[in-house]
Amino acid sequence: MTKRPLPSYSMDVREVAQYFNASVSTVWRWEKTGIIPKSFKIGGLTRWRRSEIEGVTAGNSVAA
Repeated sequence: MTKRPLPSYSMDVREVAQYFNASVSTVWRWEKTGIIPKSFKIGGLTRWRRSEIEGVTAGNSVAA
């Protein structure tokens, strides 16, 4: 069975942390408090939509 690459439109927790220059635990706290959008699962892996994360820095509101 061949592994498929994950879509480029998604980011894992480490990528989100790196994007914001924050720690992984900060990313989880931000998600819990609604500072960043909710994550979603792909095959048991937690991911965020890249466009939504980039929207946070662009000043777009976060939908809970």
